[in-house]
Amino acid sequence: MIYPYTKTQQTKRRIAVRKLIVARLDSLSREFTKKRAMKLHKGCQCCALMNIPNVTHILTIRRWQDLDWAHFKSAGKHIVRWDEANSAGLCRRCHNYLDEHQEVKEEFFRKLMGDAEIDELIRRAETVKLSSETDYQFIEIYLKGKIQEVT
Repeated sequence: MIYPYTKTQQTKRRIAVRKLIVARLDSLSREFTKKRAMKLHKGCQCCALMNIPNVTHILTIRRWQDLDWAHFKSAGKHIVRWDEANSAGLCRRCHNYLDEHQEVKEEFFRKLMGDAEIDELIRRAETVKLSSETDYQFIEIYLKGKIQEVT
């Protein structure tokens, strides 16, 4: 069988398609996380749950678009990148502070999601890999459903 693309072209095309899928899932997860923060905490989840010294909290965020999409485990690990336990809607000040203070970040996410959920998230991040386009499609369907729940 003759392929319309060379191996190099096929690889480049596959990478381009994967980037589009990742961008679409990022957009959905970002929207869900921020809307969830507004619904549950009326703004920054860190401002609502933590008393971080030397950080002036912004309690007047009015729109979900004004929050940052923050992660506990690296967003480079696709298996947990779009996991709702791995993300929070934060104001810029809290996001910067938590990224600079990992021990406080872990304390915050454990308070937000619970110890068992965070322990499971850490295990998944280190052991499970996404293996097919179907995995990404299931994640997309799941995120669209979660957005409907918080809207």
